[in-house]
Amino acid sequence: MALARTAVEALAPDQSALTAAAGLLKAAKWPVRGRAGDIDWGECQGSGANPYRVAADMAGGGAKCTCPSRKFPCRHGLALMLMCARNEADFTPAATPDWASTSSDIALGAAYVTATITVWDADPRSAAERQRLAETTSQGRAFTCRRETVNAIRS
Repeated sequence: MALARTAVEALAPDQSALTAAAGLLKAAKWPVRGRAGDIDWGECQGSGANPYRVAADMAGGGAKCTCPSRKFPCRHGLALMLMCARNEADFTPAATPDWASTSSDIALGAAYVTATITVWDADPRSAAERQRLAETTSQGRAFTCRRETVNAIRS
């Protein structure tokens, strides 16, 4: 079952990745495309000699690609998922190639990260505003914030 277009768009790390993915939605960029169950894959022709190999788990929303991008999912993964959301018939049923692997390997983009942001200001109101801004920024990037006081450090 394919993800809906809106679900794929929600996976984009930022608007620029989504815009770049939109430029890769031409069938000519993807000479090889296939599907087995929930795994879709393809080879996206870039500027280099070898195409990027891209695989996506359409049930879990994960994607992996051989491109050097540090974004997850990259524009190639987003484009592959958007193409499938647009028309599943564009993907030929076939055996999954070794490089496309399994859905558990594709979903390796998730991780737990713990970070500490320390906010200090001589003025308590200014410190509270800085803390609010730090929390808003972090939550806007899908992090969960837990507010602690100075006493939490001593414990």
